[in-house]
Amino acid sequence: MTSDKKNLAFTVAFGDQKYQSMAEICKKSFELMNPNIEFKIFSDGDFTPYENINKKLIYPKDFKYPKLEIFTKLKDKNTNYMFIDADSIINNNLSKYFDTINEGELTIEYRLNKTGFWANINNLNFVETCKKAGLNNIKPYSINSGFLMWRGHQMCFDKALEYILNYNLDDKKGLNGDEYYLCAAIQKCNTKINQLNYEKFKICKLWNENFKFTKNDLIISNKSSKEFDIIHYGNHNYYDLDLFKMLQKYNIELKITPKFFIKSILKTIKFNLKKLFRYG
Repeated sequence: MTSDKKNLAFTVAFGDQKYQSMAEICKKSFELMNPNIEFKIFSDGDFTPYENINKKLIYPKDFKYPKLEIFTKLKDKNTNYMFIDADSIINNNLSKYFDTINEGELTIEYRLNKTGFWANINNLNFVETCKKAGLNNIKPYSINSGFLMWRGHQMCFDKALEYILNYNLDDKKGLNGDEYYLCAAIQKCNTKINQLNYEKFKICKLWNENFKFTKNDLIISNKSSKEFDIIHYGNHNYYDLDLFKMLQKYNIELKITPKFFIKSILKTIKFNLKKLFRYG
C-alpha cells in the first residue's frame, strides 16, 4: 500500500522552446484529470549547466544528461515518483498507477530481445556497442524511458548519469539519446524491475499507430483518444497537423504559421523515410 506516501508526477524540459511548450501541455492535461496530485516541470536551473561540458568531441547525447541528473535527485523514501515524457497528453486519472509502486522497484518497459538487437531493430546492436566502449556482460534488453515510476533511491540513475557523462556508445542511438546508458545501468545495478504491463497501463505509443483529428478528438487506429490514459506522441509528431490540432485544445496560443507548415512537411517526409528503412 502507498496511501501514506506523497505522490509526485513530473516531466523534464530543456533545449528548444517547443519542448517547454510540450511540457506545459503535458502538465495542463495532467492537472485537468488529476487535480489532487502535484505535477512539476524540471527545466533550466534544475540541472548542471551545459557550459560545464568539457569535451573536445561533443555528441547530441552529451546534451541529454539533464533527465538522468534530475532522476538522481529524486530519492525521498516517502515519495512515489512518476516520470512522464514531455511529449505526452494525459487523458485520465492516474491515481491507480501510483498504487502499483513497490519498494525497491523501478517500473519501466524493459524487454529481452531474442534477435539480440535493440527493440529488434537490425542496425542497433546494443550489446556489441557497449562491449566496444568497455561495458561488458550486457544482455540484449531494450527500454522505453518515456514513462517510469519508483520510490526512494534508485542506484541505476546514478550509474546511468556516470555512463552518459563518461562513455560514448557509438551507434546512432547511443550517440543521440540516453536510453542505452540507462539500460546498461539497470543491468549493472541489478535493478529490480516492475515490468510495464500495457494491458493494465493504457499508454499509447502514437508513432506505432495511424491517427487523425476529427470531431474534436484524435482518432487512433479507429479508437477514441479517451480509451488511452496517456498518449505518448513522440516529439517528431509535434509538427503533424492532426496531432497539433489536439495540442491546441490545451494551448489555444499555438498557431500554424508558414514556418510551422514547412517544418511539418519536412518532418513528415523525414519520418516516413526513416520508418521505411528502419528494419533495413
